[in-house]
Amino acid sequence: MLFAYPDVADNLQGMLKEWLEQHEALAPAFNLYFAVRSGRHTYLESAFLSIVQGLETLHARTSGETLDSPEGFANRIERILAGCPEEFREWLAEELAYANRPSLRTRLRRMLKPFATQFGNADARKQFVDGVVNTRNYLTHYDSTLADRAAQGAAIHRLTAKLEALFQLHLLAMVGISQERIEHLLAENQKLRHRLGLDGS
Repeated sequence: MLFAYPDVADNLQGMLKEWLEQHEALAPAFNLYFAVRSGRHTYLESAFLSIVQGLETLHARTSGETLDSPEGFANRIERILAGCPEEFREWLAEELAYANRPSLRTRLRRMLKPFATQFGNADARKQFVDGVVNTRNYLTHYDSTLADRAAQGAAIHRLTAKLEALFQLHLLAMVGISQERIEHLLAENQKLRHRLGLDGS
């Protein structure tokens, strides 16, 4: 458990209300997260990919962030397609359909920001994000040029644990637990500290 009843007794009703209000919209992200928590994944790689996808979905459904306004993006696509040979327009339109969404790297940076101190200094956070992105890209595309940069074995396990902790921190914030209270819970929760590597492991 991330917290005990006394930790949230003063705000349990509000937390349950927040959870129920957001559950339907965030169910796809929760399903991916709970699949990892329940141990349904036999292989480290599938658990890693599931938690990464869960975080991407959580960010997409809670931030609504795009690289450009919908109108600006539609205008840009229209101009690009107008200059494209007609025989390639359908293909290009499909390739650009999701180009207005933030990259995984951007999403991770945004999600780390409220909890930056729990993930080390700037270099440590960069190394973490690079490790996640390179490993996800390698496991998705199996591009041999990424093999040396992708995490393997125990390193994938450590990345997965930190990603799971990041998801949990956002769950706490989502149900209305203050940053100060999260810091207190984190100091008391050994399992969460272990996932973050804050216990010296």
